[in-house]
Amino acid sequence: MNIHIKDMFDKIVAALERAKVSGLIPRIDPEGSQYTISLEGSEFQYSVKLVQARQGAAIKTYASGMPQDETELPDASIQDALRIIQAAIIIAYGKSLH
Repeated sequence: MNIHIKDMFDKIVAALERAKVSGLIPRIDPEGSQYTISLEGSEFQYSVKLVQARQGAAIKTYASGMPQDETELPDASIQDALRIIQAAIIIAYGKSLH
């Protein structure tokens, strides 16, 4: 489902906050020109994929491996999208973890 970037950001921050309560720390894995941010625990699985889109970057979220939300950032690079995720991590964890 395509959603607005602010709504996507809010959902990602909420997922990060739930993960923090569970003691999980996000892992950022580069995969070529893409990135996957993973939060995995025994009862919590959430990931964010940053991929190239037609005109910029796309952010896609998954819960338990199932697609959740997607938004495109026209004229943005993958690095711009990564900075958005890093900002969400700082908000949820109170500091940069990477």
